[in-house]
Amino acid sequence: MKKRLMFVLAVLMFSSLVNAAVFINEFELNPQGSDPGNEWIELYNSGAPANITGWKINDSSDDVTVINDETIINSSGFFVLSGPSYNLTLNNVNETLRLLNINNIVQDTTINVSDSANDNRTWQRVSDGNLTNWIFQNKTKGFSN
Repeated sequence: MKKRLMFVLAVLMFSSLVNAAVFINEFELNPQGSDPGNEWIELYNSGAPANITGWKINDSSDDVTVINDETIINSSGFFVLSGPSYNLTLNNVNETLRLLNINNIVQDTTINVSDSANDNRTWQRVSDGNLTNWIFQNKTKGFSN
């Protein structure tokens, strides 16, 4: 019975990873005003609901941010890492972000970008989840780009 339960749990975990299509969708490197506590990263899920608890964001400085709270992104949903609970310290110059799942497998990587403007413009995919088209425009935090 115990082996069967472990097998069922493994299949469910694997199927949720297979169906997950979670991307780094938008990010703010250099917000208007002070950067500490105001930088943020938006994730977008274009697949089935995905549990991203334990997933990580790795930046160009090898700083790692872990999603420790129980977090599920619904299909076509967004999740924003921001504020003191995540305390992001992103680079304003030559920044590349990587999203890693709970097994440390890279799920997504951004292009290398810079943001010297101290304003409300962000790097974002157009359209949501698009793998190649990045633009620098006014933020759409938590909403469709």
